Order: sequence, then C-alpha cells, then structure tokens
Amino acid sequence: MDINLIIFASNIRKDVPEITPEREKIIECIKKYGNVKIFNECDLDDPNNFTEQSVFIYYIFTGGTEENFLNRFPYLNYPIIILSDSYYNSLAAALEICTCLSNNNIEHYHINAPINISKSFDENLRSVASYLDFHHKISDQLAGMRIGLFGNSSPWLIASGINKKHISEKYHVEFVSIPLERVIKEYKSIKETYTKHSFSFSNTLQAIEKELIAEINDLVAKYENFLTDGRTKEHLAEAVIMYLTIRNICKSDNINALTIKCFSLLKSCSTTACLALSLLNDNGIIAGCEGDIPTLISMIIISKIYGKRSFMANPSSIDKDNMTVDFSHCTLPLSMTESYKLNSHFESMTGIGIQGEIIPGNYYLYKMAGQNLQRSFYCRGKIIPFKHVENRCRTQVRFQFYDRESFNRFMISRTGNHIILYKE
Repeated sequence: MDINLIIFASNIRKDVPEITPEREKIIECIKKYGNVKIFNECDLDDPNNFTEQSVFIYYIFTGGTEENFLNRFPYLNYPIIILSDSYYNSLAAALEICTCLSNNNIEHYHINAPINISKSFDENLRSVASYLDFHHKISDQLAGMRIGLFGNSSPWLIASGINKKHISEKYHVEFVSIPLERVIKEYKSIKETYTKHSFSFSNTLQAIEKELIAEINDLVAKYENFLTDGRTKEHLAEAVIMYLTIRNICKSDNINALTIKCFSLLKSCSTTACLALSLLNDNGIIAGCEGDIPTLISMIIISKIYGKRSFMANPSSIDKDNMTVDFSHCTLPLSMTESYKLNSHFESMTGIGIQGEIIPGNYYLYKMAGQNLQRSFYCRGKIIPFKHVENRCRTQVRFQFYDRESFNRFMISRTGNHIILYKE
C-alpha cells in the first residue's frame, strides 16, 4: 500500500527543520504499514503527483496551518486521516482542524504521536492502516460493476441520496436505470403464462417458457413447507415469479447488483420483492431494497472484499444500559439463517416476507453514507437471544456491542435508515 504523507507547515518560523529526529521515528512507525512517500501540501494541487490507488495521511507539522488546510480541502482524499505530534503547536492546529471537520459533519480520524512513542500510538496506527487498506480495496472491487437501479429510492429515504456522477467516476461503476414499468410488464407476462400452463404444457409454448414454468414449480415445491400464517402456494408462486423477473432482467442487462423501489410493486403486482432479494443474494446478485444506494454499495463492498452475505436492516429499538440495538427487516439471504418461515410482508400484510432466525455468533455492523460516501460506520458485536416482537418486520435480531465506545459511535453515526450486518 502506497501511503502519501502530506505535510502542512507554516512559513512563519523559518528555523523549523523539515524532519527532526523525533519525527523521523514517527514516520518509521508509519513505514511498517506501507510504502511512505512524503509530499508538501502544495503537491495536492496536481493529482498526477499521486498514484490512483494510494492513500493519504495529512501530517500537521506546525501551528498556523489551519487556513491552509481549509484552502486545500477540495483536493483532499477520503477518508481524511489527520496526524499530529507534540512539537511546534502541531496538536493545537490539528484539534482546530478536526473541530472544523466535526462541525461540518465530515468524517475524519485523528492520531496524535506522544513525545514517547507508545504502544497505544502504534495500535492506533495499525487500526488506521487497516482502515485505509480496506478503503484501498474498495476501488479495486467496485471497478467495472453495473449497478441496477430498479425505480427511484423510496420517498422516506430523505438522507440517503448520493452523487451518482461522483461515485461513478471515483469507483468506476455504472448505474443502470431500470424503469419499474418494465419489471411490472415482465412480471405480469410470466404470471399470465404460468397461470395458464402451470399444470399442463401447451404445444404452443416455447422451450424457454416451459423451462421457466418448470423452474417456478420447482421453487414452489422447495419452499412451500415453510409457509406460515395463511400464506398459500399462490402467494409463494407470485413471489417466485418476481424473483425470476428481476433475475432475468439482471441477466439480460448484465447487472451485477441492484436495489429496487419495492413498495411500488405492491399495488400493481400484489406481491413483494422480499423473497426475490433473498434468493438473488444467495445466487450471486447482490440485492437491496427501497432503492437505498448507499446500503447497497455497503453490501457490495462486504461481499466483494470479504465474500460475506449481509442482512440489510432497520434499527428498531435501542437499550443504552445493555449496549444493544434491535434490527429487523422482511428480507435477508436464507443462507444467513439457521431456520426460517415464509410469512407475509409486515407493513402491507401481502406477498411473502422472510421470518428468519439468524445464525448466532459474532457479527459486524457496516454502512457507508453521505453524498460522496465520505462517511462510514464499522464495529464488531454479537447476536444475542431475545423475544420476538409482534409489531416489527419479520426477521429480527438483537445486536450487542462489545464496548461502550462502539455503541456511542453508533449513536452519533447518522448513517440513515438502514445498516448492514454480516457474520464474522
């Protein structure tokens, strides 16, 4: 990993040496985690000075650099890592900069090197290096992906929009708009064919239609024993048809991942996409609901970097004393469950929703957020037993944070309506 160490130094003091022996020790600590290249702040003006996949640490060398940092802000790379030390008012300047970033809700990380290099400083460096390496891998993994946007985002996601042009250029992804009218039309066409010919094939049917009907029947037979609370084979068949509709569009348009404005399907199709999204995730197409692009991209990153499927969920309740948050939703990959039932979708009481018992163990929470995906939240915890709550979405989990610091960070993370969980 190439680490660009960007030095911010005031020109007021002419006798400040560029790199003192004390600072050489700090830089040697950083070199343990990558190939360090040292630049001055003015080098930020020309992006050709840096390799595309390198990461940045902004080293505040002296006081009086706050305004310079602010002026260079358009040229900074995310995530913003601020490094300070114990000399030449470095720490005071860094704290002013970090306060400004916090006041503007800009995610950043601050590391301060004490006079005597400590174990905790090295641990902080290791943590930041791991974080930078993770972000370094994101660009590689997202490059070339075609992300299907099936309809717009749901109207209640008022803080979950992104700058698609910026994200496309930064991560080299392509957003592909799929009108919901196309989904509805293809769904109704398959359903009509299935309704007419599900029990006997007509000679007029093409081979591809026969194959599709057979696949619907196979999937209904596979999952019908899991139906509960008045759900019927007809409900299940409709949910399966929605899955095949979305899957076929993804195949024909070469789409690797998608998010869908699923509530808009309720009236026109009388079913939901909950089971569809579950099966898509388990069969290689990363899929999220409600048109939530930041959550989908978070799911893609975890899938691509760690090979993990994830549960896109709503926070439902918080217990500060026990450091727990309950999460719920009506869809998740069936492969993440140790058992499940196929109930209705909670809000609409229609279609098929998944009521899964998630595999217990250690889990992570993760979410990228912000117009330019410049903020993120990441922490570790565990799933613990609790009693199912009636008036919530069908799949429910209780996540317990391992430490108070992580819990407090979650409380102020402001990452929106959804977050994802994935197993360690």
